[in-house]
Amino acid sequence: MTLRKTILSVLLFSASTFVAASDNTSNNISQLYSTPFFGFNSISNDVNDIDSDHQFSVGLDLGSKFNEDWGYRLRLEMISGQDDDSGHSTSGRNIGIDTLYYPKENAYIFAGVRNAKVMNGGISPVVGTGIEFNMTKNWDIRLEAGFMAETNLESDIFFSNIGFTYRFEQQSVQKQPAPSIAIKKHTNIIEYVTLDVKFKHDSSVIEPGFNEDLASIAKILKSQSDTSIIIEGHTSLVGTDEYNQVLSEKRANAVVDNLVKKYGVSRYQLKAIGYGESMPVSKIKGPEGDRENRRVIAVIKKRVISN
Repeated sequence: MTLRKTILSVLLFSASTFVAASDNTSNNISQLYSTPFFGFNSISNDVNDIDSDHQFSVGLDLGSKFNEDWGYRLRLEMISGQDDDSGHSTSGRNIGIDTLYYPKENAYIFAGVRNAKVMNGGISPVVGTGIEFNMTKNWDIRLEAGFMAETNLESDIFFSNIGFTYRFEQQSVQKQPAPSIAIKKHTNIIEYVTLDVKFKHDSSVIEPGFNEDLASIAKILKSQSDTSIIIEGHTSLVGTDEYNQVLSEKRANAVVDNLVKKYGVSRYQLKAIGYGESMPVSKIKGPEGDRENRRVIAVIKKRVISN
């Protein structure tokens, strides 16, 4: 058990050190969220001979992602349970902080510490992993599993939970300019810029002819870090509804990946949605109508300052 605790402590220390040492080369992102959750825990204690299979928890996470790969959160959790054999209470509460690393957009691993008041436990290391499923612009469903070692009592706690994450609207982190007479002479003018990328039949590959349009959209998004857009994928009326739905999502994601990987746009400014064949711009049957419907579109507000 000493070896296990040592390994967990090293993992936690390494993760915290990496975050502290990492530079700020990525875009400034401060996306706050809250996640109420409920879960199931299993606790094993060699000293008190406790082996509980029925321990439940409810709690709340408050967190933020400060770039595309890293984030942190605070956790408050209430636990209720009883040992199946001895009848000892395994109820209590956890308060802790975690560091999260996202190797993929919706999947993460985490390491942290808990001030665990379960059977009078103390400060304990915790590690785990989770996955998020986007439901709407602001709501996600989260599944998570992990392991905590209560160091004071030599207890092992394996936990899993499901949560519902609400992401608050991203706010601009740019400093407000100091008032001056010159600023009062300028006027903000809004221009609407439309992206319209066409695709070949049954393809989600972006043709080179649209690189200039994508570069223009990327330039606007990078200059307006507080601006986000929806990338809409569409198909023609050829094929089944199910197949076209998947194809439209592939096309929307292809444009998002292109803007992120090729032009350096923050992924948090983009949301890909596939509409299948449900929103055709042309109902003409044949190659001409199909060509118009095989598309990805987006509209962005461009702020122009003029005298």
